[in-house]
Amino acid sequence: MAGPAGQCPAPGSASDGRPCSSSYASRECAIASRAVVSLGFAVKLNKRFGARTVLVAGLLLVAIALALLARVPSDGNYAVDIVPPFVLLGLGFGAAMPALMGQAMSVDSPTDAGIASGLVNTTQQVGASIGTAVLATVAASRTATLLEEHKSQAEALTGGFQLSYGISAAFVGVGVLVAALVLRTPKAPGEPEPEQTPADATAPAS
Repeated sequence: MAGPAGQCPAPGSASDGRPCSSSYASRECAIASRAVVSLGFAVKLNKRFGARTVLVAGLLLVAIALALLARVPSDGNYAVDIVPPFVLLGLGFGAAMPALMGQAMSVDSPTDAGIASGLVNTTQQVGASIGTAVLATVAASRTATLLEEHKSQAEALTGGFQLSYGISAAFVGVGVLVAALVLRTPKAPGEPEPEQTPADATAPAS
């Protein structure tokens, strides 16, 4: 997602002729909203609702935002079509990333926690690089196809970004399902182990 957003999507340039300034402003909206959620509310949300619930909600916001960006027309309005999805992106990422780290760190031993933290950070960096390269290639290919069909440059660029954002939304949607159905709720710090019943204590080992 970050790659297409940083390359000044065509919808931001349709009406005012300043694609880069619009894209930078959108990115600042996402960064600001992400910082507000991460620094101000993420810990409280995780404590109240649990990391898995917050992670699912955050990823869902990201998927909705990407789906909205996939529908932006070539003559879209910046304030109506661009700003709201980027604010949702910031809110979603701001909620999901701390929850994801909390979920990854909810292991029994400090050694496993260190391994999990390193794995999450590595996966994030490598995944972002590969994802940006793939989505940029998809967007460029779609743009070239539309130009060959004699579409205008704005329509072709928008069509390329629409496809890449749509694919991103689909992948994040899969992530929402995985987070909701597969991940376990981490045990709160200091939470006692479930008491063993007499039947469990006397049961023969299999």
